[in-house]
Amino acid sequence: MSTPEDQSSSYVIAAPIAGSVVTVEVGSGTHIVRGQQVVVLEAMKMHHAIESEVSGTVVSVEVAVDDVVSENDALL
Repeated sequence: MSTPEDQSSSYVIAAPIAGSVVTVEVGSGTHIVRGQQVVVLEAMKMHHAIESEVSGTVVSVEVAVDDVVSENDALL
């Protein structure tokens, strides 16, 4: 994801915990803002909303619903 301040830089949103992907709420090319929910993970039967820490445009989505991710795997 690139930031509006510097289009040449990128930022990876990574999974803070291991779990399965419940929803992916953005797609490639989507403009997002800091604090926006982008993915929901399920771990230990609880849903965990993953929010963007930066504003910018999503370059690629690395996961899909029902994917299993490990801690620190790239989501966006």
